[in-house]
Amino acid sequence: MLKRLILPIYLPLFLEYAGVSAYLPLLPLIAVRLGFSVPEAAALGLIQGLCAVLLPIPLARLLAAMGERRALLASGALQGATSLGLGVVVHRALAAGGADGAGPADRLALIAGLLVINMGLVLWHVGRQAYLADALPESIRARGLTTLGGALRMGQVVGPFIGAAVIAAGSTAGVFFLHTGLMVLATVLVALTLLPLDDPPPGPASADAASADAAAPDSATPDAAAPGTAAPDAAAPAPLRRPTPPLSHRDAARRRIAVAAGILPVSMSRSNRMIIIPLVALSLGLGEDHVAIVVGIAAVVEIALFYPAGLLMDRFGRAAVAVPCSLGLAAGMALMAPLALGGHATTPQPWALPALLAAATVMSLGNGLGSGIQVTLGVDLARPQYRVRDLGRWNSLVGVGQLAGPGLVTAVTVVAPVGVAAGTMAVLCGAGGAWLARILPRVTPAPSRR
Repeated sequence: MLKRLILPIYLPLFLEYAGVSAYLPLLPLIAVRLGFSVPEAAALGLIQGLCAVLLPIPLARLLAAMGERRALLASGALQGATSLGLGVVVHRALAAGGADGAGPADRLALIAGLLVINMGLVLWHVGRQAYLADALPESIRARGLTTLGGALRMGQVVGPFIGAAVIAAGSTAGVFFLHTGLMVLATVLVALTLLPLDDPPPGPASADAASADAAAPDSATPDAAAPGTAAPDAAAPAPLRRPTPPLSHRDAARRRIAVAAGILPVSMSRSNRMIIIPLVALSLGLGEDHVAIVVGIAAVVEIALFYPAGLLMDRFGRAAVAVPCSLGLAAGMALMAPLALGGHATTPQPWALPALLAAATVMSLGNGLGSGIQVTLGVDLARPQYRVRDLGRWNSLVGVGQLAGPGLVTAVTVVAPVGVAAGTMAVLCGAGGAWLARILPRVTPAPSRR
């Protein structure tokens, strides 16, 4: 089943995030060369978090109206065209002398382009979730969705390397052209291989009708066949069971918020660990090459765990992965905290790199074990009759963590060392893990244990 999803779902996702990750690490540097101040260039990173919070709900409505396949195709084409335009703008501005040759229109174009690309990312994300929710049997749902997370992580690992190769060839703007080419390829794959599902669940517009059908008295029984048809085998009557009515909007919202309260610290840690690790390295006197080694090893650990994580979730339940994920992130942050409670070291101690690597590896074990946990929980909590709508609302809740994580680190480091920020995240993740252990068995599917 999962093999059939490689070309229409997993490979396009890999290509998309490889393209995004090719330019994303260079974005602050490109922005400064276009005339942004350093704080303004750093603030561009807020665009992704704001889009993750504000856009899933309205884009879910658009997705419900267009259908997953058409929405994915339109989004892919829009991202590719926008990235092409950004490449032209950046190339022209840098050729004209960088900050001296770039004008306000160039800087505004960069902001607008990033908004459009992030809108496309959100639409692709929700669209893939909705498609997989319908396509995957519940028995392998977690494996299918953690594979989605694995494809994303592979793209994030490969992207910076191919972006660096483009830069080495002498074209800074080429990272945007690279993103365009990868998005074109991803969109073509979706167009050729993503088939509409035969029997999608009813959308919000038909939920009332579905509920009415469920509440209507049964007109057909095993003993009473319609005229002109053969009577069913009376020796083995199938017991009739009235469909369970969907949760009300209020009850569904309460359930989402209850689970989000535990998963938000995970989302926050994922968004700010790439801020905390370099800052801790700086405090220890380590350089960029050391940070690259630590981040690279951590990425390999995470990629190796995505499929086992899905297998564990399908067999033993969501809490079997969500709780160790949260506690692993807490342990990694707790190990980071004492490394950066003092001032900045000018020369690294012999133990500095192994200590940082050990803390980052523990964090990656937790994060890798939680591959796909957020999307899996989103699908679990989405009512079939309102799936796209519920997925949009879930993604907005999770997006709060993506936005709040870097904000918390910024706020804490204004008044305290970065080690205090890491310790704060350790406490939040530990509390989140305890809450998830309590709430998830009540609201997620029972494990198959097969």
